[in-house]
Amino acid sequence: MNRIAQPSGRSSTRLLLTAVAAILLIACGKKAADTSGAGTVATDNPAGESNLASGAGRNPCGLLEPKEVEAILGVTLVGPPYRFNKTSKERPAPDGEACRYETAAYHVVEVEVEWTGGAQMMKMYGAVQHLADQHMKGVLKLANGSQLTGGWDEAKVVTCCTFIALHGDQAVTVDVSGSNATLEQAAKMADAALKRIEKPLPVDAAEGIAAATARAAARPAERDPCSLVSRAEAEAALESPLAKDPVVDGSKCDYTSSEKFAGTISLDVSWRNGYAQFREHAATAADVGKVFAVGADSGQQEKKSVAADSLLVGPWESAQVVQDHFYAVKKDVLITAGSVMGRKQQEHARNLVAAATSKL
Repeated sequence: MNRIAQPSGRSSTRLLLTAVAAILLIACGKKAADTSGAGTVATDNPAGESNLASGAGRNPCGLLEPKEVEAILGVTLVGPPYRFNKTSKERPAPDGEACRYETAAYHVVEVEVEWTGGAQMMKMYGAVQHLADQHMKGVLKLANGSQLTGGWDEAKVVTCCTFIALHGDQAVTVDVSGSNATLEQAAKMADAALKRIEKPLPVDAAEGIAAATARAAARPAERDPCSLVSRAEAEAALESPLAKDPVVDGSKCDYTSSEKFAGTISLDVSWRNGYAQFREHAATAADVGKVFAVGADSGQQEKKSVAADSLLVGPWESAQVVQDHFYAVKKDVLITAGSVMGRKQQEHARNLVAAATSKL
């Protein structure tokens, strides 16, 4: 088994989108400060909170009622939505710029609002737009032929799972990458939120914070990745003795076989945002697969698919073979092993990931 570099937690496209959003937030903040005229910003917050804490009374959790989200997703939320800062998703914050809706299985939908500057944001996102072929007012046609409709002026889809709807100079972004929700469901939520953007619901800024903090504390604790699979367990999974004890390398644990040419296989653990990473890797693999499938023998492709599916049953919620890595996700923790080019190596990687996932 040859050692290769493990994939990063977030895709390069995702990082680009984050950078774009950060620039826009800074620009919008600067604009607000410059137009105040006296070093302060007028607030529409009747409770008298500081403008910094209240976001001028604009609460992103005030655009969608929990019952609306439950009806669209077809699942029950574990508690009230809560605000959080995009830079630290696992830390709820009363003044957070985005809102998160969470299920008991740690699946999440995130909603973010551009109260002003939405049109400029759409132009910048257009440079990295993905999946959307064409659009017109109130209509978005996806690359797969499906058509989404709503009350927006313009809509876009970026990466695998983020839907953005614009009306005037205001925009709503719904990110469903951390859930099983479809783009159609994301579009319904964005449309509903956009209709309420002029008059958000009166939601307490701190509502849901305590419950979300308690849930975060109950998540699997970050720990030494090598503690998930002992040397003896790894030898059983890989069907060969190890040349030395497992070695920690950041978020990875390296297992080196004593067999000649077998090399090292790495187990990589992402303790947070595992569902989103899992889904983004799958979307990337699907795009790459479409390219490589051109001209390929359909019978051989079907045989490979059946062979891969037989590996995917295990102590996880979902699993997949993406290029030369085996991925599995459980309780929002993503565990990966590679390289797994051959069938036997896939089985070894699957066994290693299964041993680790069973400890969550």
